[in-house]
Amino acid sequence: MLRETQASVDLDPLSAQIMSIHVVALSGAGRSEEAVVARARAIALDPRNQNARLNGIEVLFQTGRAREALADLDAAEQVGASRLRTISLRVTAHLELADTTAARAELQDLVARLGEEARSQHRVADAYMVIGDRDAALASLERASRSFQWQMPSREGYLASALWAPVRADPRFVRAVDRLLRER
Repeated sequence: MLRETQASVDLDPLSAQIMSIHVVALSGAGRSEEAVVARARAIALDPRNQNARLNGIEVLFQTGRAREALADLDAAEQVGASRLRTISLRVTAHLELADTTAARAELQDLVARLGEEARSQHRVADAYMVIGDRDAALASLERASRSFQWQMPSREGYLASALWAPVRADPRFVRAVDRLLRER
């Protein structure tokens, strides 16, 4: 994928969208510092592009830039990214900064806003996994799996996710994931 995204950047070096996809490819190839530089470039090309701000934000965690990640999450929300889309990243940033109180507060705020609404429970489930509350994560994933939502991650996405590795053998995880859509 890296070769393809580099070719795309070479063809259109002024596209924030292409650069933000290249960030993901660089990060996936283990080229974290290059990904951070490319991410900054994508944001500079179009500061209002949500994907430029959100794609590859995990690379900021990998390189010890959790405070920068929080600032970028604030900026992403200011340009229209939903809080639902940023919450598990916010929780991760607070945990990276060793602020478990803030991480739990962010999550509880989200849970209070959503209640039992099934269509957004996959984001809540991810956030619960980030803070290590496996039972709450699985309960949220089960609620999510009972609802069709096109932007919900696929079955394969959950099976491949390192975040969910600790519960892969749990029957609740297996049942919930079996109800999710196959890769689209």
